[in-house]
Amino acid sequence: MLSPTEQWALHSYYEFTKRLTDDQLLAHRAAVSRAQPSLPHRAGKAFARLRLFSDRLSSHRDKISTPGYQKAKHRKGAPTRLTVLSEVHPEIDVAKMIDALNDYRRSRP
Repeated sequence: MLSPTEQWALHSYYEFTKRLTDDQLLAHRAAVSRAQPSLPHRAGKAFARLRLFSDRLSSHRDKISTPGYQKAKHRKGAPTRLTVLSEVHPEIDVAKMIDALNDYRRSRP
């Protein structure tokens, strides 16, 4: 889907995780564009990739919801391909970070 760098560009430019007015968003985008001139281009490019993925996902969802659709069979013993994607968050969840650090500390001998 999107690399962490592309996700950060989206978060930095569009600020979609914050509740801002239109005027605040325009002011933010103007300020961040002056500070990082390439950010609008990078964020737009990432948004286009996200939209392409979203369109493909929705067409796939429509296809598998069609009556009579059958999922491909997996052969016994055939290798399985697993894809792991990461999701970045603009702000750290302190409680989750503490839990992760405590789990790590407990796992150490």
